[in-house]
Amino acid sequence: MSIRLRATAIVALLPMLAASTACQPAEPPSLQRILVDPAGATMPGYRTVAALSAVPFASLAAGSAVLVKGGRFDGVVVVSARGTAEAPVTVAAVPGTEPVLSNSVVFEDAAYVTVSGLTVRGAVNSGFILRRGSHHVTVRDSAVDASGLGIWIGDGSGAGHRILGNRLTGNKTHGIAVDVINAPPDDPTIIASNTVSGSGIHGMEINGSGYVVEGNRVHDNGVSMSGTSGIHVYAKDAGQDAGDRNTIRYNVVTGQRETTGQDGNGIQVDQWCDDNLVAFNVTTGNDGAGINLFDAGRTLVSNNTVVGNMADSGGRHAYKGEIVLASDYTKQVGRTVDNRVLNNIVVATRGGVAAIVVEATSTGRGNAIGPNLLRHAPGGWLYAYGAARTDDGASLPLGAPAPDLTEAPAFADPTKPFANGFALTRALSRPGIPLGATRDLIGRPYAPNEAPTFGAYRSP
Repeated sequence: MSIRLRATAIVALLPMLAASTACQPAEPPSLQRILVDPAGATMPGYRTVAALSAVPFASLAAGSAVLVKGGRFDGVVVVSARGTAEAPVTVAAVPGTEPVLSNSVVFEDAAYVTVSGLTVRGAVNSGFILRRGSHHVTVRDSAVDASGLGIWIGDGSGAGHRILGNRLTGNKTHGIAVDVINAPPDDPTIIASNTVSGSGIHGMEINGSGYVVEGNRVHDNGVSMSGTSGIHVYAKDAGQDAGDRNTIRYNVVTGQRETTGQDGNGIQVDQWCDDNLVAFNVTTGNDGAGINLFDAGRTLVSNNTVVGNMADSGGRHAYKGEIVLASDYTKQVGRTVDNRVLNNIVVATRGGVAAIVVEATSTGRGNAIGPNLLRHAPGGWLYAYGAARTDDGASLPLGAPAPDLTEAPAFADPTKPFANGFALTRALSRPGIPLGATRDLIGRPYAPNEAPTFGAYRSP
């Protein structure tokens, strides 16, 4: 499910600048340093204005800086400044203060602008909107609370954005949404190290191609609408060029809710989305599957730790598994093909929930499953493969190059997923399959050509 909001008003925000010194060459007249302070304070080298509306965001030259002192600011902010890679335009909170904006920050035809330290609270539309030719915009260390949507990228936006270290809480639809902006492989948009919680639907919806989504904490979304996933890779239909070549890695995703439908997944790669990577993530405690491939093709699902999902608090799920491969058989879509699922740790903790479910129209189809470390804590089936129910992966046509492991992984503290509670405290009996992995979820490196251990964390 995808929610699109019309970005009728949004604003652009903060950058930080280094103060000039007497030994530096004279600045061009168009370069500006501006302090925004309703109380009228002054700062050496800066011109003071009382409101964000007094900042000439359309004409700031490369290298300009705007500092915003804590306070309440109303009205939409539209940023059209164009910096350069070497001299970005920066908008930043004065250290130790929290500027709070009641409406959107909109980037239109902006380039190389960095905003940090702002809070948008209660905006009708999105807190930050990146659109209409904007490229290489960075929004970092900021927050959006109780708004229509957290951060939205769409409406003809360009590539190369950085959405880093933001807190997106209690927004009515999604925390972060991408709307059909395909990033080139050599200039991806990176969405990293954000915390997203309490969204009405998805934590993140990626309706685009070529995005890197890594190191995020995504939890307790789906509070008001059905169709939720923590991280959702999405295409509207078979003809839309979206949902391909995305990298979803090093994220911790827990607690998505779904009481009226069959979603609530930790990570879902949805219909008509192909060639994605889902690796080194932790998914736990979600109402749906930890990882769900639904009519998605050629996706590599590797080295994830998937434990204790499919809470199914609404009792609506037809395919009850920690990892689920399925298709919309009612419409005969049949696109769950040529996927690889290996090197994962998958532990089912609820009766009636299999470790891996492959729905009947998705069996075979070039999908290769294993080896994985599979466990069922209460003693249920490891596989629900079409009509088969078995613990013996070797009896199924999985196309695995090696048998599964069934030993019990020793986790540090599964009650603390955001504190590396699923790190392994004891080495496993053998490694997984070499895939060129360079590091685990917390950055511990693998040597070149070293086979990684199973799961998101390297064995001790």
